[in-house]
Amino acid sequence: DSDQTAWWWCEGTYKVGRQRPSPTGPARPVRIAACRGEYEPVQIVLRPERAMRGLTARITGDNEALVAATKVYEVAYHYVQRPTDSAGCVGWWPDALPPLNGPIDLEPGVNQPLWVLTKIPKDCPAGDHALTLTLSAEGVKPIRIPITVHVYDFAIPYPGHVTTAFGLSAGNIRRYHNLETLDEQRRVWDAYMASFREHRISPYDFAPFDPIRLEWARSGPGDEPELRARLDFAAWDAQARRYLDGFGFNSFRLPLAHTGGGSFHSRTAGRIGPYEQGTPGYRAAFADYAGQIQRHLEQNHWLHEAYVYWFDEPDPKDYAFVVNGMEEIHRAAPKLRRMLTEEPNPALFGAVDIWCPVLHNHDPEACRARQEAGEAIWWYVCTAPKAPYPGLFIDHNAIDLRIWLWMTWKWNVQGILVWKSNYWTSPAAFPRGRLQNPWTDPMGYVSGYDKPEGYIGYWGNGDGRFIYPPNRDIENDRGKYLDGPVSSIRWEMLREGLEDFEYFQLLRDRIDLARKTGRDPATLERYERLLDIPPAIITDKTHFTHDPRPLYTQRDRIAGAIEALGR
Repeated sequence: DSDQTAWWWCEGTYKVGRQRPSPTGPARPVRIAACRGEYEPVQIVLRPERAMRGLTARITGDNEALVAATKVYEVAYHYVQRPTDSAGCVGWWPDALPPLNGPIDLEPGVNQPLWVLTKIPKDCPAGDHALTLTLSAEGVKPIRIPITVHVYDFAIPYPGHVTTAFGLSAGNIRRYHNLETLDEQRRVWDAYMASFREHRISPYDFAPFDPIRLEWARSGPGDEPELRARLDFAAWDAQARRYLDGFGFNSFRLPLAHTGGGSFHSRTAGRIGPYEQGTPGYRAAFADYAGQIQRHLEQNHWLHEAYVYWFDEPDPKDYAFVVNGMEEIHRAAPKLRRMLTEEPNPALFGAVDIWCPVLHNHDPEACRARQEAGEAIWWYVCTAPKAPYPGLFIDHNAIDLRIWLWMTWKWNVQGILVWKSNYWTSPAAFPRGRLQNPWTDPMGYVSGYDKPEGYIGYWGNGDGRFIYPPNRDIENDRGKYLDGPVSSIRWEMLREGLEDFEYFQLLRDRIDLARKTGRDPATLERYERLLDIPPAIITDKTHFTHDPRPLYTQRDRIAGAIEALGR
């Protein structure tokens, strides 16, 4: 307490309500623990009795690299008017995390968390390090808060072991940042890609401004000429070298033209010039085109990261159409992986290389059988499922997206997918150039599927939206914003979960190595039990802890085992 300003702290895997009472009981020193290369947050919650003006924050400490790698953010709140489901309620919910670059004012009697985020440098010595957060404001004595950072004696790898695939709209970035030139769009896009890299997430498309260029050359007489594909990879390759080779993205959605496409709602067949999909002319042209792409990706070692995602969420009525399209792709380029957002179904066997069911349709036994057949399993969340499943919604517990990655480990799922990361507006709910303000309206409104202008439907608060534009007043502020996105608690929880997964994987690898070198079997068996997530944390996909403390306890035990095996 300093000049009637109370403060307390909690870990990052909580959402602190604006009116939540301060905790009672003995105070715990502020402490975080992480390994090298890992990000770790902590929240410092201020609740002044009187208005606090001009609050600023400064980090100092005994390790200069650690100080430089520690940043402070404001936790922003969004008013939920329509709860997503039974897990939510009307009121203010925390989500966006704008950087605390300048002074802010605090209201009296209201909680204001500060998000203190540390990235452990790769050469940071193991053990305890001391940081101090100094908070200053007009007319009050500075508050100095000591923070102990415990560094585990190991590092997690990057890129990680979970394949990630998240949509991102370049058009929304352009509109919400008020960008005009291609150079401006490229600069801001690169800042968004940096945020994706920092959060261990790969975008669907890393090169929206530089597609693989395709032209068709006609040869032969008459109405049925032979078509040959002329491809120019130069601009796309430059982006691939930057983002696949440089940033380490571990997947990308291959923009394979002429495949047709659709969803349960509607569909179209592929076509090349005068040739419909399935005809000899189409197959010859498509084989020439897709074969060139496959060879180019293979020669540049990008083939493994590519997936073809040309049809979305089919109904059984679409299965035959999907199988035909998948077979056309496989016939032309048999090494390209075909992904489908659907659970395994015998009617589709042989036509899918990567199955991606929505979380609540995931059948562990059916998925395990497809993995044994050499296929991969991803899964996704979107507007569904709702509570009691973990979701991506603002008005859910903070633990949801983190526990999703623990479930990913538990059921041996190899990848995660989300349809969009910056779904900031709906062309149905906000037609004719109008833009929704995601800072003031957290709802993800229904769009597409032939919904008319003005249609208001509800997908859920925060659906398809993990990051925010830095422009908080899009209706009136026409200034250019050349910075990257504003993070959110949910974006951070995805990273926390992906880092947790690497703890599990690193312990698995060290146990396997120790077994080969003759380490004590009883000790290894004890460590191996840590890889089995206990029912107290996850029983099934609708029964899991809402209290993050068991996660921190299990993670600390895993870290100790990793350190012991490292020694």
